[in-house]
Amino acid sequence: MKKNNKPSLIITSDLHLRDDQPICRTDNFWETQLQKIIWLNQLQNNYDSIPIVCAGDIFHKAKPSPKLLALAIEYLPHMYVIPGNHDLPNHTMNSFHECGLNVLITAGKSTIVNSTNQNSIILQSLRPTISLDGLPYGIENDSLKPKKTNGNTTSILLLHVYNYLEKPKWIDKGTSYNSILKKYPNFGIVITGDNHDSFYKKMGERWIINPGCFTRQRLDEKEYEPSVYLYYTHNNTVERVKISTEKDTFTDIHVSEYKDKNERIDLFVESLKQTKDISLSFEDNLKRFIAKNKLNEKTIDKLWGIVHE
Repeated sequence: MKKNNKPSLIITSDLHLRDDQPICRTDNFWETQLQKIIWLNQLQNNYDSIPIVCAGDIFHKAKPSPKLLALAIEYLPHMYVIPGNHDLPNHTMNSFHECGLNVLITAGKSTIVNSTNQNSIILQSLRPTISLDGLPYGIENDSLKPKKTNGNTTSILLLHVYNYLEKPKWIDKGTSYNSILKKYPNFGIVITGDNHDSFYKKMGERWIINPGCFTRQRLDEKEYEPSVYLYYTHNNTVERVKISTEKDTFTDIHVSEYKDKNERIDLFVESLKQTKDISLSFEDNLKRFIAKNKLNEKTIDKLWGIVHE
């Protein structure tokens, strides 16, 4: 590969590293996310350790376990990152010193990009030079401008804000991609996190890039294609790199279990409404309900377990 064809940046977001098993996954999710992190390292090494930027939510919970922090410190490549809502205790910067992301920063595994209290970060080693700005989740500043530099500079803004190409019918939050670009006119590239559906769009000579989820952790993400992006400064182009999902396995049994649970509750309530001889004792009513309906032993045990807690 010719030198001038090498990308300048790897772009990612929404890793949501976690040490519990997503309810919809049947593979060993701990091992799955580890292998995808190793893949990200290999991708970076393939391009001479070019910088990685992340638009928030490295962790699924703001205060990850020591085991998960150890994994992140050992295996995650260095990233320039903004805090996402999942990275922050109570979704605010007030207790940032208590969160797992701050541990990564202290350990030198991440560099925070926070333009509320610092100047643009200038990546001098890249040609053309890149300036990085970013706003933590929940903070807006539409007057934000990149630091002036000598010569040709590509200005990049990191945001953790839900946006989309076309508004999903089921969503009542967020804004359109072009509204984001119009709100921050001083930046050539805006990289966003929060929306787990991957997309990128060019408007004039400007880009908006929403990498989407790094791993799929909900059943409604099953059709998503987790991706990272490569950005080439020499010709202002973007390349999508899809993350392998070949070994990902899913189950929807929790959906039917949830539906069955709700149906049983509805049936119980309806049974109480129709019972002429309603005892003041909840346990008596529960016994009547069990006697009149065919419930398996596991369900019966759970019902009595709840009552006797």
